Amino acid sequence: HASDPSMSVDVSELPFSTTCTLPAPVDGVSARADGTVVAATSRVFGNEWDGGLTAVFPDGTTKMCHMPCGCTDVSFLGPTNQSVVVSCDDGNLVVVGITSIGAESWRPLCLFAEHESIATAVGRCHQAPETVASASFDRTVKVWTVGSGDEGACITSLQGHCAAVWDVEYSPGDANVLASCAEDGGVRVWDQRKSGATSAVEEGAALFCVAWKDDNTLLAAGENGTVHTYDLRSLDNGEVVQYQAHSDSVRRIALVREGADAMVASVGDDCQLALHSQAAGCIKHKSKLHVDFVRGLCVLPDGGAVLTSSWDKTVATVKLPS
Repeated sequence: HASDPSMSVDVSELPFSTTCTLPAPVDGVSARADGTVVAATSRVFGNEWDGGLTAVFPDGTTKMCHMPCGCTDVSFLGPTNQSVVVSCDDGNLVVVGITSIGAESWRPLCLFAEHESIATAVGRCHQAPETVASASFDRTVKVWTVGSGDEGACITSLQGHCAAVWDVEYSPGDANVLASCAEDGGVRVWDQRKSGATSAVEEGAALFCVAWKDDNTLLAAGENGTVHTYDLRSLDNGEVVQYQAHSDSVRRIALVREGADAMVASVGDDCQLALHSQAAGCIKHKSKLHVDFVRGLCVLPDGGAVLTSSWDKTVATVKLPS
């Protein structure tokens, strides 16, 4: 493994603002081009556990749907982003129409119910916006398509991890290729047209998040605060670039800028956001945005800012440097 001295350089803090404060800890967050933000929440009270889906609209209006279970992640869905899919700790994925959020008698558009344990993450397919992948504690990745009935169809179930799967993301350029990472420290790249993983990498520590830099480059990070970069064309030679991004577990990573000035954002249990310059090979900006674990990260569609969400019940907006 090759490393860079990211934690030793001087970094600057970025200004941020609190987009909203919710009544429960926030795990996942997503946004669409008109400024609508959706957040997945969970809370514990006594021996009970529940959650919800909250939508914050551009005019400041906030609407909520209560769920009988914790909600772990959320993503917009469909060709016009008129619905969202939420992963839940009862193992289900719930598809909800934006217009029904907050309605007293709301019901899901679709329910995916084949996971046998907690559903930890959802990843939308870029080329097929009604297709979504999910990760689960049942050690599988499942691919679904939204149907016209109450229950969506599971296209395929991908098996190969030896422990809970924490994250799954589709390749930006291929609707059949996706990547996942797991508690066992494994990264898997899958092609839905083939049986088994097409690529596999094993790290010593649990991995909690994965993201694509491009069709051939994958990022993964986890409990030791390190972000790993894999070139899928040369995995056999064992060369992996890595950098120390956080002093605690990394929970989400995302490519926030492409090209020669590519930049990667990450958030974690140290309550911070880090921005790493891929060209300079160092962290350029780091900010403590929250007072509790940061579990959600979303790049706004215009690329000018990111949203972060935390167990401190807030969603923050951070404008990216020019």
